Amino acid sequence: MPVPRPTAPTKAAASAIFMLLLTVLGLSCSPAEPEVDKSAVYTPESLASELTYRFRQLSPDAKSAAVRYQHNTRNAKGLKEETESAKNKTSGGAPARKKQAGPSTLDDLLADIDGKLDLIPGASRADACKKMTETISADSALPDGDKQRLKELVTKLQGSP
Repeated sequence: MPVPRPTAPTKAAASAIFMLLLTVLGLSCSPAEPEVDKSAVYTPESLASELTYRFRQLSPDAKSAAVRYQHNTRNAKGLKEETESAKNKTSGGAPARKKQAGPSTLDDLLADIDGKLDLIPGASRADACKKMTETISADSALPDGDKQRLKELVTKLQGSP
């Protein structure tokens, strides 16, 4: 007696079950969500772009104000420790951060960029500032006056111990 052949609906059901099984097995074999080192996000070029963008957002009075910012090693260490504690956190994820308003003064902007300069891996402060200056010089969208002002600000950051 001949063996009956499977019909089309039987083949479709078997294929669907097989694909579902492969999907479930594939999900359980994937590695955990990759962890990204937040300090690796910063490069001299990205900081130059951030400084340029945020400088443009300042009011004209704030742009031309005298800079009173002084590098504070305590603030830089605090930012490093904050980054490290966020990396070492073992809970289910970081809490959602509230959107922060940008700095309203040039000193606030410099303090933020100064702290991030210390988080650039594998680059000295002097090298990072040199690359930032080169990036700012190459930005054709910036007016010459703004380029000069930003270069002065980066030089001030470079001089920080």
